[in-house]
Amino acid sequence: FSSTFSWYYGTDANPPGGQFDFVSVVLHEIGHGLGFGTSFRTTDGTTGQIREPSNMIPTVYDLFIENGAGQALLDTNFFADPSTDLHTQLTGGDLFNNGDITTGQNSGVMPKMYAPGSFQPGSSYSHWDADTFPVGTINSLMRPSIGSGVGNHNPGPITLGLFEDMGWSICGGSLTVEEFTADSVEISPNPFASSISIKLSIGGNDDYTVNLFDI
Repeated sequence: FSSTFSWYYGTDANPPGGQFDFVSVVLHEIGHGLGFGTSFRTTDGTTGQIREPSNMIPTVYDLFIENGAGQALLDTNFFADPSTDLHTQLTGGDLFNNGDITTGQNSGVMPKMYAPGSFQPGSSYSHWDADTFPVGTINSLMRPSIGSGVGNHNPGPITLGLFEDMGWSICGGSLTVEEFTADSVEISPNPFASSISIKLSIGGNDDYTVNLFDI
């Protein structure tokens, strides 16, 4: 990460205009490091390739990509690797992730991948489609670009579904801010003198921090 870039180092996901949210960018790149996308996809403008060139082995990410006609990108009956057919797919704007959990998190609709007509090294095939997942939506962290004044510290349910489809275990017992409501927390006795019991209705073996303020 550039030490001279106009970064915003706050942790509130609210960077001012002209600054780029450092936490969002780091989370995005960690997503790639955990397998969102493949570093082997390429095209020279005519011939496309997605497998690792020295041994022709795909990544687990590639297993879940198909086009709008339901043809898997790894199916060599349709797309030899490398081939002009793969170039057409990588630049056709018609690629989707068909993972069961991923699709389920998108209300049963296969989420669209980024595959613009002009192949963009580092971006094409390795992000969610920019138009389908616009800035400001919960699943926008893994879109191909981020603008200044924009922050997102949540991978989003569709992205987490993709990681589960690829084999990662997601901590299902973790709590979000939205899940903490007065109805889900039991506090007794209230008021109290020397000790207090706090019960959470959501299970899991997570660690929590509780701040008490004397009013």
